[in-house]
Amino acid sequence: HLMPRRQPAAPLMQYNRQGAPSRSPKPPRPDFGSPSVDNLRSAFRCTSLCVGAAIDVKEAFTAYQAQGLQCTAYKDGLNVVVHCLHHDADADSDAHAFYFMYGSMVLW
Repeated sequence: HLMPRRQPAAPLMQYNRQGAPSRSPKPPRPDFGSPSVDNLRSAFRCTSLCVGAAIDVKEAFTAYQAQGLQCTAYKDGLNVVVHCLHHDADADSDAHAFYFMYGSMVLW
């Protein structure tokens, strides 16, 4: 027997810089609720960003280390990644930031 066909969900409209509708669908924004330890979805939130074509990871390393963060640089072939750790004695978890030389950041 055949399964009934499911109707695809209607895409949300997205607008380009000129204000005209764009054809690319915009995914729904997740609801993480209020940030609290009781809300596990927000407690384990991870964010990735592309902030430009490149990041000066050497400058990020020295600047954040001067602010007292524990920073480590990793080299994998041609790429360099800087990991900065912020440990808060009052918090239940540490904050991590990874800076990639090709312009991306991952935060949690």
